[in-house]
Amino acid sequence: MGEREPIVLRSAVAGDALAIYNVLSYSWHATYTPIWGAERAGISLPSISTIEVCLRSAARNRGAHFCVAIADDELIGFALSAPAVWLQRAFLAMLYVHPQHLDRGAGSQLLQDALNYHEHLRVMQVHVVPENEQAISFYARRGFRLVSRSYNLQPRMPVIVLQKPLSGVENSHKSGLRTLLFG
Repeated sequence: MGEREPIVLRSAVAGDALAIYNVLSYSWHATYTPIWGAERAGISLPSISTIEVCLRSAARNRGAHFCVAIADDELIGFALSAPAVWLQRAFLAMLYVHPQHLDRGAGSQLLQDALNYHEHLRVMQVHVVPENEQAISFYARRGFRLVSRSYNLQPRMPVIVLQKPLSGVENSHKSGLRTLLFG
């Protein structure tokens, strides 16, 4: 068996929608069917139109970052992150890797790319379903810590909020936002 090609990251484009959706669908069911059961996992799976809207939005919004991981000429993972500049935070909305390509480093590369993209902000946050121990462990190993519990609105479910400081922490006091927003 030949050696696998290295993973290459690039910005997502509109033509990636179906491949992104396929990764999302396989990853979503592999993650959430054991937690919620097949029916609930299927009902809560975002649609391909949601992916298309995210792609268009990221293309228009210079602050948003939609990145894909390519290996062996196949899209194997993606990450979508966006800033809330007024809060000096970036939010990792989605990070998924196809189950057949786990443990190749694609998730780590996608996360690091998002962290680097938003390094001018104070923190990055991600919402994780409390039962998703694999994701919680993944983020914890990369410096994310639990900061609160909340609810996602769509689909309505409890989540934990994990957060990691970014290099923008040193510069946040200069703008006065730290004092204004955090006391």
